[in-house]
Amino acid sequence: MVGLADRAKVGDDECRKALQIFLSPDPNDTSKVDEGRRIREIPGGWQIVNHDLYRFSTEAKREFWRQQKALQREKAAQKKRKKMSSGPSGKETRHVEQFEAGDRTAEELGNET
Repeated sequence: MVGLADRAKVGDDECRKALQIFLSPDPNDTSKVDEGRRIREIPGGWQIVNHDLYRFSTEAKREFWRQQKALQREKAAQKKRKKMSSGPSGKETRHVEQFEAGDRTAEELGNET
C-alpha cells in the first residue's frame, strides 16, 4: 500500500481510507457487479471490477473521434480540391500569359502553315 500511496501522492492514512471505500459494497451501484465494489484484492495488488466495461467504452470513444477526424480531413481536402479546380492551374496561367505577350507555342506555329 505504501507504493500506491506514493504513486497517488497521498498519505498512508488517506490511501487506506480510499481503499476501504473502493473495496466496500456500494448499495447505490447500478451495475450490481460484485455488490457494487469498485476494486477487489488480488495477489500483488488490486483489480478494477468493471475494467472491461470501462476499457471498451474508451475504445469506442477513440474510434468515434478517429472517424470524426477522418471526416474533418476529407472535408478539408474536398474544399482544397474545389478551390484548386475553380481557377486556372499554374501551367494554364503561364500559357495564357505567354500567348497574350505574343509568344507562340510550337503547336500554334505548326497550325499556321
